[in-house]
Amino acid sequence: MISFQHASQSRAGRLAVLATAGILLAVAGCGGSDESDRSLDARGASGQGTLSGQTAVSNLVMIAVDTVRWDTWWIPERTGSYDRFSEWAQSSQVLSRSVSAAPWTVPSVATVLTGLYPSQHGAGLFDSAVANLDKEIPSALNAGVPTLAEILGSVGLRTTAVSAHPWFDANYGLERGFETLRLKSGAAAVTHQGLEWLDEHLAADAGPYFLYLHYMDVHDPHLNLTEAREHVANMSAQQRALLEATAPASACRNPDGTMCVRYLRYALATLFMRESIAHLLNELRARGVLDDSLVVLYSDHGEEFHDHYEIGESRAVDPRGFYGFGHGNSLYQEQLHVPLMIWHPMLEGLDMPKPVSLVDIVPSVLDWMGISPPEQVDYPGESFAGLVEKVRPVAFSWSDDSRRFPGSSDRRLFASGIAYGPEQMALIAEGFKLIWHEADNVREFYNLSEDPLEKEQLPGAAVAVADELDAELGDYFDWFSSQDYLPPSLSDEVVERLKGVGYLQGVESSEAEQPGKIEESDEDEGNEL
Repeated sequence: MISFQHASQSRAGRLAVLATAGILLAVAGCGGSDESDRSLDARGASGQGTLSGQTAVSNLVMIAVDTVRWDTWWIPERTGSYDRFSEWAQSSQVLSRSVSAAPWTVPSVATVLTGLYPSQHGAGLFDSAVANLDKEIPSALNAGVPTLAEILGSVGLRTTAVSAHPWFDANYGLERGFETLRLKSGAAAVTHQGLEWLDEHLAADAGPYFLYLHYMDVHDPHLNLTEAREHVANMSAQQRALLEATAPASACRNPDGTMCVRYLRYALATLFMRESIAHLLNELRARGVLDDSLVVLYSDHGEEFHDHYEIGESRAVDPRGFYGFGHGNSLYQEQLHVPLMIWHPMLEGLDMPKPVSLVDIVPSVLDWMGISPPEQVDYPGESFAGLVEKVRPVAFSWSDDSRRFPGSSDRRLFASGIAYGPEQMALIAEGFKLIWHEADNVREFYNLSEDPLEKEQLPGAAVAVADELDAELGDYFDWFSSQDYLPPSLSDEVVERLKGVGYLQGVESSEAEQPGKIEESDEDEGNEL
């Protein structure tokens, strides 16, 4: 386990109280380590590890499609109305049971870029007992945690990031290791800037590279209700019927209601994102870079559209008064089950149904690229490189079964990092899911192999199984006790950019305009912000 600095006093005090409240704490097993002790050993395809010489790759392209939930990403495959991205879907390795480690961007992307859980890397956490991203600045990535860009850069790869998300320019550590960071708005601009850098890099014959592209086109559009209504009004009757038929049942109970309008606008943005990624992949293919590059596409978290409105309303713990909408406020599958896809030049398309986590990306990438990890980091994830190579290729096709998590899996997948409300932690194991609520020590327990939408909590007869998962969750919980929670200092300019995508609405700055704030409606049913 990687060693972190001492915990903040207030958080440590809470840990002591919570340790007696029912969560079992494991004995810490961390050894001392300093960032200067980082040791990297680049190895070739003949080196140690699970990959073979035939599957070693030189370059990495990573694509983040922010705020895309699993089921909405696959609307064309669900309905047989295939688009330009469908060709690419069939040639990819689809990790169809992939879950995020957190329900909002900072802790989730930090997991992708470090290979550590939020309780280990320390980013996107709050010192207050009740998190409120509207008013409180969360913690940054712990300084002692090596990032994927730092690791790849240290063995000779040129690294660059193009991001539409302002968190990358907010001194949170997400940018660490990238030689250049460019902030662009909109898919076309992000793609253009990324390809421009790539063309210059290839023309200079500058060697292997890591290109990271982060798209935000799905994150915001449904927050502005006036614009959402305009887009929905311009949809064809056929397209609207298709999107309503595939919408979460709770979103479009009232087809003319606010939540349905919001979801339809969200779905339109997701379909646009698929087309944008297809364009990017076509451009990469035209340049010939896919012959020796690994491409990883992921979403950092999903979005809720009243999927769990009732239970959210009954708990009423979101400090904004939002129930069952948005992200960052729960650990249900609509926020955690996300797309994860791999394109590898030596591997055929397949559906890989074993549960995996975004925490597995770093060890998998290092495995495929033939690079040893830093010696002081004990990654909690597992490389799926060797697993994918051994699976007989089966083309991915959507079915409702892809929402079900198999009971035969031995993986333990964790999630935490609430942005609005008291902390929650989740564990998925053997087809079951436990969600633990820090504030009142309440547990929710679901059978994802039979109830993937988490509609029915398991009865008291399942308490023994829940207790077993509770003990394992204690190991995860214990990692929190060995960190600082250090929020960076944000300039007014950065605060305003974050407000523009819906964050830090209550944080004062010199600018008044808040274009990303969720627009309310007089017609809201229940709490339909």
